[in-house]
Amino acid sequence: MDKIEYLRIHYPDTDNKVIARALGITEQSVRRLASKMRFGKVTDT
Repeated sequence: MDKIEYLRIHYPDTDNKVIARALGITEQSVRRLASKMRFGKVTDT
């Protein structure tokens, strides 16, 4: 599974620190890649 696929599956409901650790990249890189790919977080209303 590549980084984008992992991010697509886990980004909406997983903490960025956990994703960054799993992918071996910084939290800022996680946010930047997610923004570039237009992935968003799930918000509770």
